[in-house]
Amino acid sequence: MSAKTDLIRRLKRGRPQLSVGTLTGSMMNQARELNLLEESGVELLHLDVMDGVAWPKITVGPGFLAGLETTLVKDVHLLVARPENHIDGFVAAGADVICFALEHSDDVGGALSKITNSDREVLCGVSIYPTTPLD
Repeated sequence: MSAKTDLIRRLKRGRPQLSVGTLTGSMMNQARELNLLEESGVELLHLDVMDGVAWPKITVGPGFLAGLETTLVKDVHLLVARPENHIDGFVAAGADVICFALEHSDDVGGALSKITNSDREVLCGVSIYPTTPLD
């Protein structure tokens, strides 16, 4: 069993895992940043995707994710308006986990279905803002 498969199984069982991002590191040296994570024993790479609409910053998209050469499990957090419109691109780019903000989705069930019914196994999740009532 590969390390990636083992980590996916642990995630499915609900075991907490550390997911570390590199977007605050050097954008010109992502290979170095990824190597540092891999050498440190990190297994899960966190990528915050922001579009300047749902969240005030703009970060990266599927092309950036596709270009990352790493053995790390790619954990994508979509902080974008209408995340359901972006799921296919991130699945195709190699996302292993996709989570999106409930508050910005027009179709939560449809978005979850898009992730779970993609051509390959991708874990899914929904995040909520602390101010959002659970009911």
